[in-house]
Amino acid sequence: MSDENSKSFADLVPGVKPLRQQRRYVPDPKTIRTQRQAERKIRSAEQHARTDKAKEHAFSLEREFFTPVPPEAQLLFRRPGIQHQRIKRLQRAEFEIEGSLDLHGYTLEQAAAALDQFLTEANQLHCNCVRIVTGKGWTKRHGASPILKTAVNHWLKAYKSITAFCSAPPRHGSTGAFLVLLKTNQDPSQ
Repeated sequence: MSDENSKSFADLVPGVKPLRQQRRYVPDPKTIRTQRQAERKIRSAEQHARTDKAKEHAFSLEREFFTPVPPEAQLLFRRPGIQHQRIKRLQRAEFEIEGSLDLHGYTLEQAAAALDQFLTEANQLHCNCVRIVTGKGWTKRHGASPILKTAVNHWLKAYKSITAFCSAPPRHGSTGAFLVLLKTNQDPSQ
């Protein structure tokens, strides 16, 4: 080795002193976890606020915004990305129905409140498929569209945690009931 290479770095840079190690900031892993948890809670609260705002709009009671639905209409709705095979299984009622809500005799206001509560609880319980019974809506006035069936059809389309719904097969209420698929953490097609 040459003399030049053997000189230490300290000899090459005179007057330089090493930093004291105790001034160096090393974050505590618990603090980092706590900060990340706080950030997650804030994001979750913001998401819930957006969801609540969307729900307020989704459960509008303004009938003029509803597209009329005939009593015997077979309804089908699915969000983009939902597999065709899942829709076929839903139409054949091959999913276990994990909850049911019967809205017979409810006013629009009562139905909106009951449906909101039911869907919120179903989401919290991570339900995959639920049934909502509205009745076919046959009225004494010939040609009138069923009010509850029309409103629920509108509300379900606007509810973001619903991936698909359809009219139930005859053994589950036929065109007077909806089978609804909800988003779940276990659902691989979401």
